[in-house]
Amino acid sequence: MESLPYILPIVMLILAIGLAVAVKMLSIKSIIGGCTIGVLFLFMIGCSIFMMVISSGFEEKMAVKDQEVADMVDWKYKHMDEMSLIIGQQRMPDDEHVALIKQLNSYGWQINNYSIRLLQDAHQALEVLKQEHGIARTRYLLKGVPSSVERKLVEMGLRNVGFRIVPFKEQEEVPENANALYFGQNVDLDSIKMAALTLMQAGIELKSIKAFPKPTRGNVRAIKLDWSKYFDTRLPLTVAAVVESKGFN
Repeated sequence: MESLPYILPIVMLILAIGLAVAVKMLSIKSIIGGCTIGVLFLFMIGCSIFMMVISSGFEEKMAVKDQEVADMVDWKYKHMDEMSLIIGQQRMPDDEHVALIKQLNSYGWQINNYSIRLLQDAHQALEVLKQEHGIARTRYLLKGVPSSVERKLVEMGLRNVGFRIVPFKEQEEVPENANALYFGQNVDLDSIKMAALTLMQAGIELKSIKAFPKPTRGNVRAIKLDWSKYFDTRLPLTVAAVVESKGFN
């Protein structure tokens, strides 16, 4: 069936030649000649209609195949990000990190320190949310991961929960920190929570999660991180506040 769109034009050409020969050799006024030419003409019309139907079906199959290829590409990059994230998370700390941990221990820090526990709580809440609700099929846009974190790891973590990272332009400066998360009106609540928890587990203190003040065509399916002096005096949002929220405003 898939080869019909290629065969039918040849068949139509042969029928056209046959019709031309029939018109030339047979008398249109005779009953046999008229019937022969009429049958050939009707057969050509039928073939044309059949070809149109087959072609439309072929286009639908091509669209399905294109979607399958796109899904395979998304699957490939998703799992590549997962592997890269796992490798990045398992890397050994360098001498500078080891020295910092020793220094913190000398100050009296313990493994169950409140700040560290907040990061762990955010990670656990994120894993639960992913298991219970899954990852949205829509690939929302996200921009603004600050330089205060390991940006590559955080961006891989965000891609792992369904976001497409929008890179900074050459003339744009990467912000040092972020305390506010703005989301578009079409971004679902679970995706907002996953983005927030991914950032919180990296140590970013979010103090506000709000919709964009001015919805536009470019931000309805997007999330943007920003830093605002207005929010800086607020207390950071807790993991529970993010997880239990019924809607941010």
